[in-house]
Amino acid sequence: MAADLSKIRIGIITDKNEQLHIIKSALLALGFRVHKTATPGHFDESLFASEDIQLWIIDLVEQNKWDDFIDRIIEESPATLMFSDGNAPPTYSGKYPRWQKRLLNKISNLMDLGSLEVPESVVQARFEQIQANLKSIVNDQAKPIEKDAPPKVASTGPLAQRVWVLGASLGGPAAVKLFLDALEPDLPIAFILAQHIDEGFQALLGQVLGRNNHFELIKEFDRIQLKHGQILIAPANNAIRLDVTRHVCRTEEDWEGIYSPSINQVMRIVAEQYGPRSGAIIFSGMGDDSKAAAEHMSSVGGTIWAQTAETCANSSQPDSCRESGHVTYNGSPQQLAAKLMQYLKENA
Repeated sequence: MAADLSKIRIGIITDKNEQLHIIKSALLALGFRVHKTATPGHFDESLFASEDIQLWIIDLVEQNKWDDFIDRIIEESPATLMFSDGNAPPTYSGKYPRWQKRLLNKISNLMDLGSLEVPESVVQARFEQIQANLKSIVNDQAKPIEKDAPPKVASTGPLAQRVWVLGASLGGPAAVKLFLDALEPDLPIAFILAQHIDEGFQALLGQVLGRNNHFELIKEFDRIQLKHGQILIAPANNAIRLDVTRHVCRTEEDWEGIYSPSINQVMRIVAEQYGPRSGAIIFSGMGDDSKAAAEHMSSVGGTIWAQTAETCANSSQPDSCRESGHVTYNGSPQQLAAKLMQYLKENA
């Protein structure tokens, strides 16, 4: 007989609200119930020795800050303790399904629940949600997204001397599409899009973004030199690098950190090769991907802009980049497009 997961009394202790949301959502989707959530800084004294919780999931980003708390809960709590590393990936990340499966396996092993698998209904629901989010940004809602639509003619323009990063996450596809559709043809620039998304949806993403504008979307590549008018979509599961000849190369390595693709990582490699002709525009999304690389790009003369909070589906990502102090312009997707066209004319 399968275990009734809803009867396991689980508590979550985190020091970041975003991590709490991700873990709680994953548990609820799997059929668990979350009986208590807490932070180490505001932890009810009575909970240390409480028998109401059978399993504490402790997920701390700043572990060193909470050494005393960790020592005390280990000594006093009768509950099973499961420690995580503070790297729960967002639900839209390509790393999320594997992380959710590992979470289930850890709980199963600790609580002696036997062999458990992520329900197919959970996998399918996530697939449908991401697909619906992508379809919702198509301008012509009546026209279905065809997976086998003919590709655009390959660009014959010159090699790009200016490359900018488009960083996007939750709510990002809609914003990026508005931005691209507002741009004039034949601009002397190429883009690398770092959009947090599952690998299985990248082809669909490219098809959606490529409609009603003048850009050629590059989804499949091993080694390529970008030309004006091209947008390379950074792969979800394999990091990229830029060599000294400015070829974008697909590697066998994972992206750094919890986001895939990593906007920080793409910004750094573009800044290193293109210097003052590099740039980044940070669109809607959760988390803080882009903030860490902002200083480096700015230090080599690169330009960093961001979408305004009021036009974002979620402004956490551009807000965090603004906190770096290196964002020099903020605007709606259409304003960002107009600003870029003006910028390119003034800096030809």
